[in-house]
Amino acid sequence: MLQKIALILVVHFLCSTLAVECPEKEGRGGDDEEDWQMKEFTEFCYHLELMRNAIESGSASDFTIDEKLCEEDIFDPNDLRMLFVLMLMIAYGALLRSIIRVFKLNIPYTVLLMLSGLLIGSLSNNSFLCEYLHTFTAIARIPPKIILFTFLPVLIFESAFSITPHTFMRSIVQILIIALPGMVIATMMTAVVVKQFFTSYNWDIETAALFGSIVSATDPVAVVAILRELGASEMLSVMIEGESLLNDGVAILLYEILESIITCEVDDALWLFILRKMFRITLGGPVFGFVIGKIAVVALSLIFNDATVEITITLVAAYLTYYIGEDILGVSGVMAVVVLGITMGSERTSISPEVENFVHHFWEMLGYFANTVLFMIVGIVITETAITKIDVEDYVYLLFLYISLNIIRFLMLLIMYPFVSRIGYGLTWQNMIVMMWGGLRGAVGICLALDIYDNKILCQRSTIGPKFLFQTAGIVFLTLVVNGTTTKMLLQVLKLSDISAGRIQDMANAMKQLEMAQHRTIGMLKHDRFVADANWHYVTKFTTIVNPYKKSAKTYNEIPRAMSLVSVKVGPDDHHTECPECHHVVQNEPTTQEFMDMTEEARLRIIKALKVSCWRQFEQGVLVELAVLQLVNLASAAEDKPFRLVQAHDLRKFWHIHGCLPWLKTKFVKTFGLDDEVLPKKPRQSFRRALWWLATRTWFEAVIVLFIITNMIPAIWETVYLIEYGNNDEYEEVFFALSVFFNIVYVLEAVIKIVGRGSTDYFCTHKANWLDILVIFLGILDIVLYLLNQEAPSVFVYIKVIRVARAVRLLKPLVPRFMLAVDRKINTKLFLGYDIGKGFMTAVDDVIKFLPQMVDHPKVLHKLKHALERERLEAVREMGIMQKEHPGIAIAVKTRHASRAVLNQMRENLLELKADGLVDEKECDLLMVKLEENMKRLWKTPPSIDPPPPELLLENISWIGGTKETYDFFHAKAELLSFSFNDTICKAHDKPSGIFIITSGMVKINYIPTEEIIYKFDTEGEIPCMELFLDITFQNKEDDFFSTGTVIGEQGVLTNQRRAATVKCETSVFAYHISMPVILEALEKFDDHYSSLESSMWRAVGIRLAMAFLPKHPNYASWAVDKIRLHLERSCVPLGERFNSITVYDYIADILIIQGKVKDAFSDDTFSAPQLVPRGVSKIKLIHTPTLQTRVLVIAFEDVSETAVNEQDSSMSLLKHIEASGKKAKKTRESQSYAGASFRASVHKFGGIGESALKVLRSKNRISTDNPEKFERSEVGSWKNVRTKPRKGKRLNRKK
Repeated sequence: MLQKIALILVVHFLCSTLAVECPEKEGRGGDDEEDWQMKEFTEFCYHLELMRNAIESGSASDFTIDEKLCEEDIFDPNDLRMLFVLMLMIAYGALLRSIIRVFKLNIPYTVLLMLSGLLIGSLSNNSFLCEYLHTFTAIARIPPKIILFTFLPVLIFESAFSITPHTFMRSIVQILIIALPGMVIATMMTAVVVKQFFTSYNWDIETAALFGSIVSATDPVAVVAILRELGASEMLSVMIEGESLLNDGVAILLYEILESIITCEVDDALWLFILRKMFRITLGGPVFGFVIGKIAVVALSLIFNDATVEITITLVAAYLTYYIGEDILGVSGVMAVVVLGITMGSERTSISPEVENFVHHFWEMLGYFANTVLFMIVGIVITETAITKIDVEDYVYLLFLYISLNIIRFLMLLIMYPFVSRIGYGLTWQNMIVMMWGGLRGAVGICLALDIYDNKILCQRSTIGPKFLFQTAGIVFLTLVVNGTTTKMLLQVLKLSDISAGRIQDMANAMKQLEMAQHRTIGMLKHDRFVADANWHYVTKFTTIVNPYKKSAKTYNEIPRAMSLVSVKVGPDDHHTECPECHHVVQNEPTTQEFMDMTEEARLRIIKALKVSCWRQFEQGVLVELAVLQLVNLASAAEDKPFRLVQAHDLRKFWHIHGCLPWLKTKFVKTFGLDDEVLPKKPRQSFRRALWWLATRTWFEAVIVLFIITNMIPAIWETVYLIEYGNNDEYEEVFFALSVFFNIVYVLEAVIKIVGRGSTDYFCTHKANWLDILVIFLGILDIVLYLLNQEAPSVFVYIKVIRVARAVRLLKPLVPRFMLAVDRKINTKLFLGYDIGKGFMTAVDDVIKFLPQMVDHPKVLHKLKHALERERLEAVREMGIMQKEHPGIAIAVKTRHASRAVLNQMRENLLELKADGLVDEKECDLLMVKLEENMKRLWKTPPSIDPPPPELLLENISWIGGTKETYDFFHAKAELLSFSFNDTICKAHDKPSGIFIITSGMVKINYIPTEEIIYKFDTEGEIPCMELFLDITFQNKEDDFFSTGTVIGEQGVLTNQRRAATVKCETSVFAYHISMPVILEALEKFDDHYSSLESSMWRAVGIRLAMAFLPKHPNYASWAVDKIRLHLERSCVPLGERFNSITVYDYIADILIIQGKVKDAFSDDTFSAPQLVPRGVSKIKLIHTPTLQTRVLVIAFEDVSETAVNEQDSSMSLLKHIEASGKKAKKTRESQSYAGASFRASVHKFGGIGESALKVLRSKNRISTDNPEKFERSEVGSWKNVRTKPRKGKRLNRKK
C-alpha cells in the first residue's frame, strides 16, 4: 500500500511539473506561472507529510489522498506532441540531406533547415491553423537556457573533439587574439553604431553594448562544412571554427557582465565585479575543463574495447562539465567544454582503437541531431516571436545593421591583421576576407536574445526585449541565407577552392588503382563457370567510374596548335611541346618552381601516409599510446616546415636519456658500488670459509636490518624522554645495556664480513659498508659519552640523541631499492624510445612500399625514396646500437609486439569461425573477452626483460630447432665467436665458409651490384647470395643494418655461390659459426624423404625472399605483413627428381620461384626468379642447369593436415600431399588410358564407329589414348574450371 501511495504522489508530481498550460497571452511565462508551480510543489510536500504522519501513527489504512492529487485530466495528451515533433524534425533533416545530395544543391544544409522553420512558424501564426499547429511548435517555446544546456554542450564538444590538435595549438595565439580582444572590439564598435543610428530605440551605451555582445557571437557551421567539402586549407577551417568556439564563451561573458550592470545586480565595485567575472569565466572555465578532461582520459584508459562505456564517459563528461561549470561553479561552461574536447581529442589514444570510430560517429550523429533541431527551432522562433509587432523602420534598421556588422568584422580583422599574420600559420588577405564573410550568426545569439526577451526586468521595456530578438533573428537569417549560400562562390573567386596538383595526382593514382582492380576482377570472373557467359561489355560499362577531377586538367586534344614549337601547360605540374608539322606532343621537364611544387605536394602526402601508418599500428596494438602521439606530433611538426620530412635525428631525444636520472644512477653506482654483485672467492682457510658462507647469505643482511629497526625503538624512546623530562636514572642502565648489545652486534657483523669476504671487498668494492663503520663509531661515541656523563656536565645528556643517528644504517638496504626505481624509470623511457623507433621504421617501410603510387614523376620519386631510405637506415642503425647497449629493452618491445600479433591473429580466426557458423555467438563472446583481457594485460608488460641465452637463439631458428636431433647436433658443433667493431665477417665475392648466427651486436651489410651478378640474375634467374632484399631488381646499391637473431650465409651453403655483399661489424659482435664441413655433414645426416634439412633451409631462404617480394605484388598489396607471414607458414620447398614437374592443385595458393627458372608444361613459357607463377598455369617444370638448381616455394591455402602443430609439420604434410596428389593423378591417367584402349578394342570388335562420333565421345569423356600429353592437357583443362571456384570460407578472402 505504501508503495502505491508513493507511486501516485511521484507520478502526480512529475505530471504537474511537466504540464504545459495553453498559451492564452503573448509572452513566455512569468511570475504567475512560477507561483502556480510553487503552489503545486507546496501542496505536494504537504500531502507527503500527512502520509508520513499517518504511517508513523499506524493509521495508514485510513489515510486517503486528496482527490486533486489523483485528477486524471491534469495530463494533457498534447504534451506528447513535443516528442513527436522532435522525431519529425530529425526525419525531415534526413530527407533534406538526401534531397541536397540527389539534386546536388549548393545551398547549405543549415540554411534550408532554418528556411523550413520559418515556413512552419509562419503557418503556426496563421489564424486558421494556429489552434492546431500551436501545440506542435511548443518545442520552440521552451526556455532559452534549456536550449543552451541541451544543445550547446553537444555542438561545442563535437567541434572541439574533432578539431586537429596540432593545427589548433599552433593557431591558438591567433585564435585567442581574434576571439578575445577582437570580440571586445567588435562589441564596442557595434554598440557605437547602434547607439548613433538606432535613434528611435533610445538605447544607452550599456544597452547597445549588450546588444553588440549578442550579435557578435559567430556560429559558422555552414561555412566550415563548405570548407571541408571543398578541401580548403585546414588552417583556415581551424581558425574559423576555433574562433567560433572561443568567442561564444566571450560573448556569454560580456552578456552576463552587461546584463548585471543594466539590471543593477552588481553588489561590489564595478571594476572588482568585472575582474572577478572575467577571472572565473576566462580562467576558471578552461582550468575546470582541463581537470575534467584529464579525469575522463584516465577513466577511458582503464576501459578496453567497451564501446558503450567509453561513449558514455564522453557524453557524461561533456554535459556534466557544462552543467557544473555554469550552474554550480559559476565558470564558463563553453570554455570548459572547449578545453575538455581539445584535451580528450589530443589524447584520443586513451580510447580503445577498435572503439574510436564508434565514438566519432556517435558524436557526428549527435551533432547532426543538434544542428537539425536547433536550426528548425531558430526558424520557428523568428516567425512566431521575433517578427510580432515590428514596424517598417525595424526592417530598415536590420538591413543597415547587417551591412554594418560585416564592415565591423572586416575592420576588426584588419586591426588584428598585423599581429595574426606574423604568428602561427600567418594569415593571407584572402583568408581574412573568408573569415569576415564566414562570420555567420546562429543559435547562441538567438538564445541570448530570448533570455533578454524573457527577462522580468528588461521585458517591460518594449524597445529592448522585442527589438533585441527581432534584430538578432534577422541577422541570423541574413548571414545564413546570404553569407552562407555565397561562401562557396567567394572561395572560387579568391581561388581558395582550386584543386591542387597533389590532390589531382592523388585522384589519378586512385583511379588508376581502381581501374586495375576492375580489369583484374573481370579477368578472374571470366574463368568462373557460373558467370563466364555474362555480358562483359555491360559489366565494364556498369563498373566504370569517371574521374571527379577530370574537368580540372586539360587533355592533349585541348592543346592549342601553333605554327612553331611552343611550350604549353597541359596539367598542373607538367609542360608539353607540340610539333607544328606532325602535331606530336612531347612532355618537357618541369621548371624548377614546378619541380619544387611537385616535391612539396608529394612530401605532404608522404607525411600524411606516415601518420596513417602510425595510427594503424596503434589500432593493431603494436604501438603504445605515448609512442603514436609522439610520432604523429613529430610528423605534424615536420608538415609545417617546407621541404622537410620526419628525420631520424628528431627521434634521438627518445633514444638517449638525459637529465637527473642518469646522473643519479651514475653517482650512486660510483659512490656505493652498486654494480651487479660478484661474490668474492671462497677463502682457503676453514674458519674464514664458514664466515664467507654466512656473509654471502641474503638472510644474514635481513637479520641485521631487523636488529637496526629494533635498535631504533629504545633509541627513539630515550631521546624523546630526555628532551621532555631531562635525565632519567631509572632506565639509564637499561638503555646503556641495550646500546652496548647492539654495538656488539654491529661489530660482529663487520668482523664477519671483513674476515669472510675480505677487507678489499668490504671497504673498496662495497663502499656502502662505510655506513656500517659510521654506525659502529656512533655506538662507541655513545658509550664514551655515557661513561663521561658520570662526572660530566648535564650538557652531555642531550648529546645522547646521536643514538638516533644510527638510523643512517637503514640507508644501506634502501639505496638499492631506490636505484631499482631509477632503473625502472629509465627503462620505461628507453622502452618508449625503442617503441617509437620501431614504429617509425615500420611507417617508413609502409610508405616506401606505396611510394610509386603516390608520386608519378620519376625524379621526384627517386629523390623522396632516397631520403626515406636514408632516414630509415639511420633509424635502424640507432636502434641496433640501442639494442646492443640495452638488450633487455629491445627484448621487452619485441616480446610485446609478438604477443599482440599473435592475439590479433587469434581474434581474426575467432571472427572467421563465427562468420562461418562454426562457433555460436555466446561462445565467441566468451573467448573474445578472454582475448581482450590478454590484450589489456600487455599494457603492463615490464619495460625490460632479460635477454635469452645464446643457446635459445639456436633453438628459435626453424631448421635448427625443428627437431631435437638437429638442435643437439648443431649445438654441439657450433662455435661462439667474438668480433670487434669494424671487423669484417664476410666479404663480397668470397666462397661460403659456413653460417653465422648473430647473438649480440649489430652488423652492416653492404651490396654493390656488378655486371656479372646482374647478368646471371637477368639470364638465369640466379638470386644474389646475400640477406638484402629491399630492391628485388638487385640493380642498385643497398645498405642495411641487422642485429640479434640474423642468420648470414644460408643461401651460400645451399648453392655454393660466392657472396654478393659484405658483412661488417658496427659494434662488438658475438655470433655462432657453423662451418661448411659441419653443414655438409648435417645435410647428409638429416636427409629425410619429407623433412630434410636442405628443404627446411631452402624454405627459410624462400620465406625471407617472399616477405620482400609479396608486399609489392598487386595480389598481396593490401595484405598486412603479419597476414603475409602467416600465409607463408603453409609453404614448402619440394626437392628431388620426383618434384621436377609440379601440378598446381586446387589447394595450392601460389608458387614463388626463389631460384632459377621454370616453364609452363604446356605453353613452354618461362618464368624467372623472383616471380609468382601466373595463376593460369596449371603445371610447371623446373629448369635445372649444371651450375644452378631451380627452387620454388609452394604456398597452400590451408594446412593440408589438421594435426600439423608447427611449421615443420605443416611443410612435411604439404610435401606428402603434393606427392600423393601426383600419384593419384598418375593412376587416374593410367586408368583413363586403359579405358580408352578398351573402348577402341570394343569399337573394332563391333564393326567400327565413325571418326566424327569418336571425336565427340572423346571430347565428352575428355580422354585421349593416342597421346598421354593430350590427356594431361584435357585433364588440366577440366580441372581449371574447378580451380577457379573459390574454396568456401578460405579462398573468399584471397586477393585476386
